Amino acid sequence: MPSSFLNKGQDIRIELLSNQDREKKLGVINGSVGRTYFNSFLVKLPGPDKNFPPFAVGSPVNIYLGRSGNLYISPSKVVDLEIGPYSWMQLALPEKMRRIEMRHWVRVKANLNVRYRLARYNWPYYQASTLDISGGGLLFTAPHIVDEKLELELGIHMPDQRLVNSVVEVKRCVGYSTRWGNRYKIGCSFKEISNGQRESLIKFVFSKQRELLKKGRI
Repeated sequence: MPSSFLNKGQDIRIELLSNQDREKKLGVINGSVGRTYFNSFLVKLPGPDKNFPPFAVGSPVNIYLGRSGNLYISPSKVVDLEIGPYSWMQLALPEKMRRIEMRHWVRVKANLNVRYRLARYNWPYYQASTLDISGGGLLFTAPHIVDEKLELELGIHMPDQRLVNSVVEVKRCVGYSTRWGNRYKIGCSFKEISNGQRESLIKFVFSKQRELLKKGRI
């Protein structure tokens, strides 16, 4: 993989694997890409806490990177690391990054306000909130049935006040009861979204993971 694939400050997710069983995940941490060398690169890490995975020199890892609206994965290994007030990790530069299919994208629980309406119709927007989100889609609640395969024009209000606009396709609609009446969980996948706005979502997902890791919830 050419070093130009990596950008300084780019969000990265590092998944620690077992030496005996590469399918076994031992923990995950999020950081940001630092300096790049001929066959390795540095990652700046958050300060250690009780949930910090047991990384060591030589540990096998998977790395996840967002680029041009897509999420990529590749195996790597820890070349060096320093855990302390200014933690960092040096990773082997991967030979090749593999693009992840949307259904495999990392999903996190998040409560974001959204607005939606039937695509290509200038109707008023409905207001709703998300239950979870990823770079490939989202799950939100609605007070009414939304038929599968419908396309919705949907805007997501991000924590930094930006509005991420997209067209989504409804994949499922599941009803449930509450003390205030029936509601519906609407699962959608992104059908039309700009690369820049998808990367904003991926960055939000990574930051949300970092927050949940610090709280010990994942």
